[in-house]
Amino acid sequence: MKGRLARSLLLSLVALVALAALPARHASAAPERARFRNLYPIVLAHGIAPFDIVHRTLTRGWSRSMRRLLRVDSRNYFKKLETTLRQKGYDVHTTAVDFAGSVEKRAADLKKEVARVLAETGASKVHIIGHSMGGLDARHFIVDANNAVAVAGRGELANVVASLTTIGTPHRGTPFADAGLGAGGDKLVGALRGLVDLRGFRDLTEGAAASFNAKAAAIEAKNSVVYQVVGTHQPKSKIFIPLRPSFAIIRDALKGRPSRVEADKQGHNDGLVPLTSQLWTRVLRAGSGARKVVRDLSHLFPAGDHLNQTGWADISEGGGLVRSLISPSAWKRKRSYEASVRAAYVKIVEGLSALE
Repeated sequence: MKGRLARSLLLSLVALVALAALPARHASAAPERARFRNLYPIVLAHGIAPFDIVHRTLTRGWSRSMRRLLRVDSRNYFKKLETTLRQKGYDVHTTAVDFAGSVEKRAADLKKEVARVLAETGASKVHIIGHSMGGLDARHFIVDANNAVAVAGRGELANVVASLTTIGTPHRGTPFADAGLGAGGDKLVGALRGLVDLRGFRDLTEGAAASFNAKAAAIEAKNSVVYQVVGTHQPKSKIFIPLRPSFAIIRDALKGRPSRVEADKQGHNDGLVPLTSQLWTRVLRAGSGARKVVRDLSHLFPAGDHLNQTGWADISEGGGLVRSLISPSAWKRKRSYEASVRAAYVKIVEGLSALE
């Protein structure tokens, strides 16, 4: 009796693991869209040199059920965000593009990811939420590919991006990229090209950003995409310790320039991107007279640095590392802060429903 019971339990366990490992359904998922609160899927686009690259590589190809079982989302670039939004009833998809390649390469990868999501879901459009360079990847994809993709079995689809929300994106570049490339970084990018493609850092300079903005403005002012931005900043004492040197470089560069913008006078940045660069512009204009307001959703987010924007909080923020690690209150603050960032994303996604 016990032997049969043990064998039954073992077979059940094997069946459960096999079921979890099955790949997610693709085109057949179209009729299921009614069970989601959003008509258009949410696509999350990560920034340059994502810190979860090893973790993502190891879990690539896992089914959604397996990822959920092993709580993979708690170690993702966008921490617990996919799980949180799905629990709220939203259809959300993470993407993967080149590690640090050129923005053209990353935009082409994002285009393929959008096509994949449309094929899997049967939807006609997506909403993109891009963090850091992920926002630039999306802008380049929308402009360079004329907001169209070829979807397996459905041909060429036009106007596939309904909205783009950027968070911490260097729309006007960042002085840190200029400083780093000017101090020998550009030579390093060239020297390492055979080993790892780092050309994306060149696309983060203020000059590269200005060139693209001039090219894209008329297209973005006239297309059907709704653009939204989020920008955050913190004082140096609150910035994630590894980002404090870059924070100082950006602050000093901004303060050293003549500017009528108070944020620049104060050197406000998130450790990697100036606040004014994150906020991009208030209005997009075309020579034909077309204009489009860029929505500022910064009020939804708590003050934070570049890491915080993805749902991660530094346990030692505002205090010593060792003291914080053994402090229950520090861990409580960390969990509370991360929850507040996820809540901000939920508010953004709730607002996207009005655009459908």
